[in-house]
Amino acid sequence: GSASTPGLSDSRSMFTADSSTPRRGVVVVNKTLVVGGDYGIGMKVDVSAPHAVQRVTSLRDPDGGDVSARVTEGDTLYSLDGTEVSGEGSGRIRQLILGEKDSVVRLKLRSLKTNALYELMVKRHVLVREWEEERSTVE
Repeated sequence: GSASTPGLSDSRSMFTADSSTPRRGVVVVNKTLVVGGDYGIGMKVDVSAPHAVQRVTSLRDPDGGDVSARVTEGDTLYSLDGTEVSGEGSGRIRQLILGEKDSVVRLKLRSLKTNALYELMVKRHVLVREWEEERSTVE
């Protein structure tokens, strides 16, 4: 008896070498997630410098209030908890953004409109699963 996850063999067959339709390219191959550090802040940032904000989905302040409107797409991430990130790569950015559920991170961003720096305290509350799933799909 093979008590494996239902539907696993079906999804595997989609990734055979003779498949004529190209699958969505998975860029992240061998990144491993820090155990327990799998909550994000509800904002998507470009992993390559200058780390521009691509999308704001659900930024929450430490009390749980929605502060998404304070950040504009195109603003750039300057520092996380006092660590300047302008020259950092994707792995370090993820390491700094992801953390324990409901822990707080201090963001410093540069406004696209005014070029001024501004700070925001936000709570990690969004469960991040995609990287883990992408990794398991590739391997």
